[in-house]
Amino acid sequence: MAGFQQLLNEKSEHIQSLENKHKHFRDSLAHYRESVTTQREADQRKHDEQIQQLQMENRQVSQTISIKQTEITSLNRDNARLVSEVAALEKANRASDKRYEDLHVKYNNAIEDLQSEGQQNEKNTLMTKSLEKKLSDTQKNFITAESALTTMQMENDELRSSIMKMEVEIDIKNQLLDKHLNVGMSVQE
Repeated sequence: MAGFQQLLNEKSEHIQSLENKHKHFRDSLAHYRESVTTQREADQRKHDEQIQQLQMENRQVSQTISIKQTEITSLNRDNARLVSEVAALEKANRASDKRYEDLHVKYNNAIEDLQSEGQQNEKNTLMTKSLEKKLSDTQKNFITAESALTTMQMENDELRSSIMKMEVEIDIKNQLLDKHLNVGMSVQE
C-alpha cells in the first residue's frame, strides 16, 4: 500500500506538473495571441497613416501640377503676345527703312536736278537767281528731310533695340517654359 501511495503521489505530482506546464502553455499562447493582435493593430495603424500621407502628397502634387499648368498657359500667352509685338515692330522697322530710302532717293534726285540746272544757269543770271531760290528752298527741304531722316534713324534704332529686348525676353520665357514643362513632367512621373 505504501508503494501504491508513493505511486499515487508520483502520479499526482506528474499530473500537477503537466497541469502547470499546460497552464504555462495556455498563458504563453494567450500572450502570443495578444502580442500578434497588438502587432497587427500597430501595422494597420501604420498602414493607414502611410495611406493618408500618400493621399496628402498626391493632393499636393496635383495642386503643384495645376499651378505649373496655369503658369505654362500664362507663359504661352505671353510668348504669343511678344511674338505679335515683335512682328509689329519688325513691320514698323521695314516701313521706316522704306521711308528713309525714299527720302534719300528724293534728296539725290534734287541734288542732281540742282546740279543740272546750275550748269544751264551759268549763261543766264536771272535763271541763276531763280535757281538760287530753288536751291535755298531745296536746302530747306533737305534740312527738313535730313531732320526727318535723323528722327527716322533714331526711331529705327529704338525699334531695333526694342526688337532685341523682346527677342531676349522671348528666349528667357521659352527657357522658363521649357523648365516648367520639364518640372511638370518630372512631377507627373
